[in-house]
Amino acid sequence: MVSRIKAAGTKNEPCFDGITQGVEQVKNRLNLNSGGIAVIIAIGLLALLLGLAIAFVTSTIIEKKATQNNDAMIVARLAARSAIDRAIMSMKQVSQKTDIDSSDVWSHHDVNYDYANGYFSTAADSKIYYDKLDENLTTTINGVPIVASLNETGDYDVTSNDAKTWVYLPLPSGYGTYPLIARVAYVVVADKGKIDPSAAIDSGLNAQLLGYTRGQGDGESYEPVSGLASNGNPGDVNKEITMINPDGTYVIGRPGRDVSELFLRCLGEKSGSTWFKQVYDQKLSSVYSPAGQLEAGQRWKDFQEMCSALNLINPKGDITDLSAINGFHNVFYLDNPPDAEAFWINKNGDLLRETNELYHRFNLMRQNWSELTVDSILSDPVPFSQDIPDNQIYSIYWLKNWKSPGGFPTADSARKQIAANLIDYNDTDSTATTDNPDKPTYVGLEKVPYINEVRLKFTGLVTEIPGANPDTQSTYICSLYLSEAGLELINMYGTSTYNTMAVVNLSGEYKWSPNPFGNDTIVPFSGISFNMNIPTSGRYTVPVTPVIAVFPLQEGVNMAKGLPKQINGLRITSLTVKLTDPSGNLYDYAYVDTGYPADFTVTANGSSQNLYIDYQIDDPRQNLLASDWGGVKSSGASGAGTLGTKNSVANPNPGGDADPEPLASEPWEVSTAYIRNSGMQSPWELGAIHRGKKWQTLNLKKYNSLEEMIGGGNAYIDGDANIYEQIKMTDKKEVYGKISINSKNVDVMRTLFEKIRVGSGYKIPGWLTADNVNADIAENMANTLILYNGLFSNRSEFMGNSSLIPMFTNYNGVGGNLNQNTDAKKEEIVGKFINLTKATEANLFTIVVVAQAIRDVGGAKGSTTGKFDQGVDEIMATQKVMATIQRSVIGDTYRIIKYEYINVDE
Repeated sequence: MVSRIKAAGTKNEPCFDGITQGVEQVKNRLNLNSGGIAVIIAIGLLALLLGLAIAFVTSTIIEKKATQNNDAMIVARLAARSAIDRAIMSMKQVSQKTDIDSSDVWSHHDVNYDYANGYFSTAADSKIYYDKLDENLTTTINGVPIVASLNETGDYDVTSNDAKTWVYLPLPSGYGTYPLIARVAYVVVADKGKIDPSAAIDSGLNAQLLGYTRGQGDGESYEPVSGLASNGNPGDVNKEITMINPDGTYVIGRPGRDVSELFLRCLGEKSGSTWFKQVYDQKLSSVYSPAGQLEAGQRWKDFQEMCSALNLINPKGDITDLSAINGFHNVFYLDNPPDAEAFWINKNGDLLRETNELYHRFNLMRQNWSELTVDSILSDPVPFSQDIPDNQIYSIYWLKNWKSPGGFPTADSARKQIAANLIDYNDTDSTATTDNPDKPTYVGLEKVPYINEVRLKFTGLVTEIPGANPDTQSTYICSLYLSEAGLELINMYGTSTYNTMAVVNLSGEYKWSPNPFGNDTIVPFSGISFNMNIPTSGRYTVPVTPVIAVFPLQEGVNMAKGLPKQINGLRITSLTVKLTDPSGNLYDYAYVDTGYPADFTVTANGSSQNLYIDYQIDDPRQNLLASDWGGVKSSGASGAGTLGTKNSVANPNPGGDADPEPLASEPWEVSTAYIRNSGMQSPWELGAIHRGKKWQTLNLKKYNSLEEMIGGGNAYIDGDANIYEQIKMTDKKEVYGKISINSKNVDVMRTLFEKIRVGSGYKIPGWLTADNVNADIAENMANTLILYNGLFSNRSEFMGNSSLIPMFTNYNGVGGNLNQNTDAKKEEIVGKFINLTKATEANLFTIVVVAQAIRDVGGAKGSTTGKFDQGVDEIMATQKVMATIQRSVIGDTYRIIKYEYINVDE
C-alpha cells in the first residue's frame, strides 16, 4: 500500500484533487457559502454566552441562597448565644435564692400574658410554643442522655406555668409590630448531687483494702494488700482503711472527715445499679497497683479520659458498655470546681446568698489549739477570703451567740465554759483553760480527775469548870476542831495514775452557849487552808486528812453555874477546792459552798460530839459553782456521805433535757465521757463537748430551726446541730467533692450513708462494729431524705425535720436495728457524714440550647406579623449548642469553659 501512495504522489497528486472536488460538491448540496460559516460561529458564541449566563445566574442564585442560609445560621447562632446569656442570668438569680433549685432554669414563655388579638386564646395558639420542641431539645451524646424527652409520659402540657417552651424573639408586645427573627429553647442541667470520683478515691486504699465483700468475676478483683490492717498494724483482719493521714497513718472506716472515705463499691448494690463493677473502683484509684489509673494528686480531666481508663471506650472511640457509661454520667461529675469551706449568715433576711455573707468555717483538726483562747473562739466570724491563714480563723459563731445560761448565772458565763471545754478537749496539755486559776469564772474540762465529793468532820464540846465562886459560878470553854477532811476524786476517763495536789480553803461561822456576849453571837472563822497530796488511781480516790485545824477557844468566865451547853448555828460561808498537778497547774476547781442557808448543831449537851457535813456533785464535769453542788447533801454524828462509791445524788440518765444514757449507772459510763487531748478526728466528737449544765453535752440530735445561722445555742431540747455548718476538718479553704444534702440521686445518697458504723467509740471513730449501715438501711435513709430534699439552705438543716430525726438517731426498720441507745450513738451517723456534704448550689452546669432563625411571612396567607404561624412562617436555620458553665466558688461570676456546636439530631 505504501508503494501505491508514493506512485500517486508523483503524478500531479491526483488523490488530493479528488478530495477537494468532493468538498465542493458537499458545499453545493448544502447551498453554503462563507456567510453561513459566520452564522454557525455566531450561534456557537451565543450558545457559549448563554451557558455562561446560565452559570452566572445559577451561581448568583446559589450564592444568594448560601448567603441567606449563612445569614440565617448567623442569626441562629447569635440567638443561641443570647439564650446562653439569658440562661446564665437566670442561674445567677436562682443561685442566690435558697428556696429555688438550679434545675428549675429553662426557657419559658409566661402563658398568663394576655396579648392582643386573643393571644393564647386557643389551644392552637399555645401549641406554637411546643412546635417540634421535643425533637429539637432532646439531646443524647454518645448514647448518654443529656436532656430527656419532654413528653416521655405523654402528658406534656405547654400551657403549664412551669412548662419548657420556645421563646420567640423579639419578645412579643402585641402582634403586627415587629416580625419574628428567631426562637430559642434551653435547659440547664445542674451537675449537682453527684460524686466526684477524683476526690472520692484520693489514695486508692478504700479500693484496695476493702476485701472480698461482694461477688466478683474473674479479673475483677485483686487480693487486698497483705498485712495492712484496720489500725495499720500487720495481722489485723479488719481491712476497711479508707485514706491516709498527712503523717502517713491509716484512717479506718468512715469517721466523717473527708469524701475520700466513701466506698464507691457500694454503687454496685441496690437500686438496680448493676452497671458498677468491682474493678471500677480499683481502676479509678491512684497510688496502689496493679489497678490504679489516676496519677497521684491528679484529677480526672473528662469522661473520655476516665471511661477510656476503665475500658468503657475502646481505642477507636467506640462505647463498649453503654449501661456503665450512662451510670457514670448519672452518678459522677467531673470538672466541678472545689467548694468553699464557708458558711452563710443570712443577715438581712432576704434569702440571697451574697458574697459578703459568707464566713470561714472553723477547723477542728487544727494544730494550734494551744494558741487559742476563749475570747478568740467567741470572736466575730471571719469573712471568707483566700488571703487569711487558716490558723488565724478562730471564731465559732454558734458559740459566740450562745443564749442558754445552762447551769451558770448568765449565758456569757456558759458560752465561755463551753469554749474552754472545747479547747481543753483538743489541746495536748492537762492544764485547764480558765480566766483566773485562783478565782475562776470558768474552768475547762481536761482529761484529769475531777472533784466529786467533799466531807468535813467537826468535833466540838463545851467544858464547864468551877468559877470564882464554885457554888454559884462556872467558867465555860468552847472547843471546836476541824478534825478531819475527806476528798473524793473521780477519774471519768480511766487514765493512768495522777499525782495531784488539793488546796482546800474554808470559812464559816458558829454559835455557842453559854456565850457571855449572848447565845446568838456569831463566831466567825476563816483562813483555814490546807493541802492534800493525792496519788490518784482507779475510778475513785479518797484521801482523808485528820486534825486539820483547832479553832480558838471561846470562854465564858464566872457565869452562872449549870447553864445549857451547846455548839450550834454552824454554817459554812465559803468552801473551795482547787486541784492542781504538783507544779501548781490547774486541773479542777470547785466553789463547793458559798453560804447556803444551812445551820448545824455540833453538840447539843456540851459533850464531845462529831458532826459530818458532806457535799456531793451530780455530774462531775459540772462542779465549778456552788449552785452545782446545791449545799450540804447529808450530815450527822456518824460518817455521812458516799466517799469511795457513787454519789447518792448522781443520776447519769435523768431523762428530760439531758443526754439519753440508759446504759450508764456510774458517771464514767456515759457515752460522751471522752477527751482526746489532741485535734478531733471526727465532727461527731463535738457531741462530747459539755454544754455547761449537768448531764448535757452539745445536742447534735436536732437542728434549731429558730436560731439557724444567726443565733446560737439555746435550750438543750432545741438542739445544736447548727454548729455542723460552721466547722470543717481541714486547713484548706476549698475542697473537692462535697455531696449535696439536697441530692435526689438514690445511688449517691446511699453511698454517702452505707458502711457507717454505730458504736465505734470516739477513740477510733471509724472503727468497725457489728451495727453497720448496710445497703438496705442506706437505701431506706436515702429514699426518706430525698422526700424532703431540695430546700435545705445548709447541710445540717435536715435535722430540724421531725420526720427525719428518728431515721438517723434511732433507726429500727428495713435492714435492721442500729441499737442507737446512747447519746453518742444517736449522734454518730450524722456526725460521720455531715462534713462530706454541702447545701449550696452546683458549681458546674450544662446548658443545651436550640436556636432557629425564622422568616416571618407577615400578612401573607392570613398570617400575623410577630406571631409564629405554623405552616406559613419558615424555619431558615437551626443551631444546637451545648455549653459547660462553671460558677465561681463564691460570688456570682460564671465562666464558659466549653462551648460546642452539636448536631441537631444528637
